Amino acid sequence: MKMLRAGIVGLGLAARAHVKGYETHPQAAVLAVCDLDGERATRFAAEHQIPLVYTRYDEMLANPEIDIVDIATPTHLHAAMTKQAALAGKHV
Repeated sequence: MKMLRAGIVGLGLAARAHVKGYETHPQAAVLAVCDLDGERATRFAAEHQIPLVYTRYDEMLANPEIDIVDIATPTHLHAAMTKQAALAGKHV
């Protein structure tokens, strides 16, 4: 089975729990993080050895190496972001 590569958007409390789940799965890895706060995204990526950092969701979605989008933003943003991810051919 191939390695599934995730991009996490929204780096608040939920993202910390989500990244732990990926770290324990042998066939999953977090390839990218995305947050409007670029400094927070850079710190989070460094802390978890995540290679790619984005501040724009549309740019992360355009990366063909990302298979999964993990939406960890405030709940009221989930529907629109899920639709964008699905239209980009990503699992959510």
